[in-house]
Amino acid sequence: MIGTLIRLVVLQLVRERYVHAVIWVSLLFFLFCIPLGSLSFEEQERVLFHFGFLAVQLTTLGLGLVIGSGRLNQELERQTSFLILARPVSRLQFYFGMALGQIVVLALICYFLSFVLELLLRFYVGLSLPWSASLQVATGILFEAIIVMVFATMMSLFVRPTLAFFASFGLFLIGNWLPDMDYFATKSKDPLFIGFSKVFSQISPQLFRLNFRSLDLMARDLLPFSELGFALLHGLFWMLTFGSLGFLIFRRKDLV
Repeated sequence: MIGTLIRLVVLQLVRERYVHAVIWVSLLFFLFCIPLGSLSFEEQERVLFHFGFLAVQLTTLGLGLVIGSGRLNQELERQTSFLILARPVSRLQFYFGMALGQIVVLALICYFLSFVLELLLRFYVGLSLPWSASLQVATGILFEAIIVMVFATMMSLFVRPTLAFFASFGLFLIGNWLPDMDYFATKSKDPLFIGFSKVFSQISPQLFRLNFRSLDLMARDLLPFSELGFALLHGLFWMLTFGSLGFLIFRRKDLV
C-alpha cells in the first residue's frame, strides 16, 4: 500500500507546473554560468562548479520548502486524504507514504540536475573530476533539503503553511551558520552568547556538515569516508527525528 501511495505522490508532483518551472530556471542558470565563468579563464572551472551546484542546492531546497510546508496541509484542506484513510490505510502508512514520495521527487530532481551539470563540466569545460565528487555534493544537498522538508511538514501540522515555510528556512540558515555563530561567540567572550551558541549546536541540525560544495573538490580533496559517513548519519538522524515527531502530531490531529 505504501508503494502505491509513493507512486501517486510522485506522479502528482511531477505534473505540477512549479516543479517544471524551477527545473527550467536551474538549467538556464547553468547556461548563465558559462559566460560568467569565462570572465576569469583560470577560475572558469571553479565558477561553473560552485555556481552550478548552488543552483542545484537552491532548486532542491526551494522545492523541499514548498512541498513540505504545503503538500500535506493541502491534502487535508481539500479532504482528499479522507478518501485514502477511509480505506484500510493507517495514518502511519499515509504519512510516511507521502513523505517517501516527496523524497523520491527531490532525489530525482537533485540527481538529474547534478548529472546535467556534470556533463556540462566535462564536455564544455573539460573538467575531469571523478563522478564520485559530484555524487558526494549532490547527496549532501539532497540530505539537507530532505531535513528541511520533513521539518516543514511537521510544522505545517500546527501552524499555517507560510509560517512553516519561514520557520523551515530559518532552520536552514541556523544549521549553516552554526560555525560562524560559534566563532563570533568565542571572539566576544560573552558567557551568555557562548551558552546560546552551544545550545543551538545541540538542538539544531548541523547542516553545514552536509555542505560538501564548500570543500576544495577542484583539488581532488574528497571528504574521507569516515567523515562522509558521520555527516550522512547525522542527517539521517534528524530526518527520522522530525519525521517521527511529525507523525506523532499527525496521529493525534483531528482531521474532521
